Amino acid sequence: MSAARPPYFDEEAAWTIVRGLEARPFRDAYNLFLRASWPLAIAAIAAAFLLVNFVFALLYLALGGVEGARPDSLADAFFFSVETLATVGYGAMHPATMAAHLVSVAEILCGLLLLALTTGLVFSKFSLPSARVLFSKEMVISRMNGVPTLMFRIGNERGGRVFDVDIRLSVGLDERTQEGVEIYRVRELELQRGRVQNLARSWLGLHAITSSSPLAGATAESLARADAEFLVTVVGVEGITAQPLLAAQSWVYDEVRFGARFADMLVDLPGGRSMIDFSKFDEVFPAE
Repeated sequence: MSAARPPYFDEEAAWTIVRGLEARPFRDAYNLFLRASWPLAIAAIAAAFLLVNFVFALLYLALGGVEGARPDSLADAFFFSVETLATVGYGAMHPATMAAHLVSVAEILCGLLLLALTTGLVFSKFSLPSARVLFSKEMVISRMNGVPTLMFRIGNERGGRVFDVDIRLSVGLDERTQEGVEIYRVRELELQRGRVQNLARSWLGLHAITSSSPLAGATAESLARADAEFLVTVVGVEGITAQPLLAAQSWVYDEVRFGARFADMLVDLPGGRSMIDFSKFDEVFPAE
């Protein structure tokens, strides 16, 4: 990671801090659950399960009426609550009063709702498409066919193919208006081939720095002064699951190397076959 500032697409260290909006964590609980890691999601489900059982255990403890439970035993009330919520029913403990029966009915209903909710959340999280798209650690600028060209690499880490891939590149620059107001403006950078029918393994993004490019005449120093950050988005359809694939990456100004180019990843093999060497995915060398 560059020391300039956190990457634009890094949710753990976002470079923009938002203030003035009302916090609504419960309205975004579903989104938060899907964004959470699997260990955190499982821990949240376990915590909810224990909390529900503890609340009903307190009700059983306060109302009594559980046959086979020791008097004033929170442990017995808790384990009876777990057995009731899970509809296990070992038989050693059972409700013996109307109040205990009513609480058991309420807990069983709550357990059915909790089971349905948990099943839906886990299935939604499990079925989320995860894009295993690789991006080169750096961008490079060197001449290609006599024209200065900005280059970066994209790789498909999965064995399956990605179809109908749309790739867009832009750059964010600090600019000053004619009125002397500093603004952050994002400008589109045209790719020589921004639409790929089939992303099998590796793809090289190329932006020709012509006189009409926002990067015309750019140097390492001018990019640093403008606090430049390059943003790329990848949208496609996975061939195996037919689900949409979404990926994004950003590079800040000190992750752009001038006068360098990427090493060749393609190796010709006997019999007309080729091999892509991903050990050279991030390898760069000085351009001649």
